[in-house]
Parts: sequence; C-alpha cells; structure tokens
Amino acid sequence: MELVQQSPETGLERVLALRPADLEGWESAAASEIDADLAAQLRERDAQLADLLREWSKDFDAADVPDVRGSDFVGLPQGRSSVEPAALQSSARRRLRRLRPSGLPQALALAAGFAILCFGSWQVQQSSQSTTSETVPLPSAGWKAVSGTVSTRVALQFSVERRLQSGALVEPGRAGSSYGAADSLILRVDLRGEPAWVYLFEQTSGGPPTVLHPSAGDGWRLEEGLHALSSGDGQPLAYRPDQPAGATRYLAIATSGPVDAAGFATQVLAAGLDRPDLWPRPVRAVDSFVVDWME
Repeated sequence: MELVQQSPETGLERVLALRPADLEGWESAAASEIDADLAAQLRERDAQLADLLREWSKDFDAADVPDVRGSDFVGLPQGRSSVEPAALQSSARRRLRRLRPSGLPQALALAAGFAILCFGSWQVQQSSQSTTSETVPLPSAGWKAVSGTVSTRVALQFSVERRLQSGALVEPGRAGSSYGAADSLILRVDLRGEPAWVYLFEQTSGGPPTVLHPSAGDGWRLEEGLHALSSGDGQPLAYRPDQPAGATRYLAIATSGPVDAAGFATQVLAAGLDRPDLWPRPVRAVDSFVVDWME
C-alpha cells in the first residue's frame, strides 16, 4: 500500500477504492497502535460518512447511473464504438465542455483585435497625410506650434596645410589622423541658429584646456554662417602647436554671452561632451575633434 501525501480528496478516493486483497498486512498493526479515543472518533466519522453516502445515493435514479466496472472493459476491441450509452455520452460531453471551451469566443476576439489593428493603422496613415498636406489649427489660447528648428548649433571644421618642397598643399582634415612638423591646421566654425559668442580651446592629453581663440577681449561674436580664423586683414590663419604632444583635442564652445572661457571649458569637459543637461547654463552648443601630433 502506498501512503498518499497529496490532497485529502485524493487520499479518500484511494481509500474508498481499497479491497481486502489490496492490504499488505502492516495496516492492521498500524491501526492497532492508534489511541483508543482517537480510534473511536475515527469510527464515528466513518459511520457519519457512510450515512451521508447512503442518503446521497437515494437522490439518484438507479436507471440513470450506469454500473460500470473494470471487468466490463476486459476483452473489448480497441476500436471506438460508434454508439455510446446515453448516460456515458452525456457525461463525456459535459467533461468536454469543461475542459475545452468553445473556440467561438477566441475567434471573435481575434477578429475584433485584427479589425482594431487595421483601423488604427488607417488612422495613423490618415493622420500622417493630413499633417504633411494641411495646416492643423491650434486648439485654444495658451498653445503654440512646435518648432523643429535648433536655436544654436556649432560645428568645428578644419583643413590641413602641408608644406612641401614644391609649395604648400591644402587638404581636408580627418579627425583621429596623425600630423607632423610640416603640417598646420586651418580652423573654421560653422554656426547655425542664433548669434553666439564662440571660444576655441586646445587640450593636450591629461592637461587642462587652454584658450586658443580669442586671446583677449569679450569673445568672438559670430552671426550665423561659416567663419574661418583670419588675421586683421582677412587672411586665413594656420595653427601648429610649438611642441607636438600626441593626442590633442580642439574644442569649440558657443555661449549666449561673454563668459570665463577657461572655467567654462573645464566644466563642459568634466560633465561630458554628450551631456548637455550638465553643461553651464550659458553654453548653447559644443563640438570638438582629436588629432595626433607626431614628431
């Protein structure tokens, strides 16, 4: 006999199905060790259960409850009979309805979901077409149209002037490239949006940023457009450091007004070039590139 340690209903079903031939002998010895008072209580509950089962069975018509035993299935063919007893057939159908719900609600839900998806896609398409071809009126006072223009944007560009025996050669600069003693940088600032004060910096590996331009004054105030570093007479200037220092960063910072250039550059680099939310408030835009100065 196997001890059942699952639900009480499972144990009760197995106990009720036991026959004397199913006992192995140790059950009687175990039952004799039960306390007399507990044994009397158990016998009383068994009698109550038997009475309940007897009263419950009276509510059923014997003709409607088939008496099916295991021996009835012995020797039957494996094929399924085309005709089932009425009582068994109704019981099987009831179980089928409980275990496998009808697929009609799922089909209806799937169809409704598909219809909603198609309608939503059509709405998105119509909305995108209307925004590109029509002007949508504003709802009420206090609202304004969203502008897609950027207030200020700065781009630091450079070319390389290379001195050769036959003369000077100017070619586009490439960030991350290596340059030597015969090379100089021609720097340009492309400013888009509102006017701004622009400062240029040079930072060698591990060192603090130093102001490269302007060297004095309130700053380099620029209007929108492309601006090259030039002399007083308008000639473009080429820059080369006095001593090559390996990887060197060139930084352009656009601000809304004159600032302490060196201090602002230090704060921007400490916050990170990709974290405008941490830059000092007057800073509007930043751009930089790195080249490698070699001997």
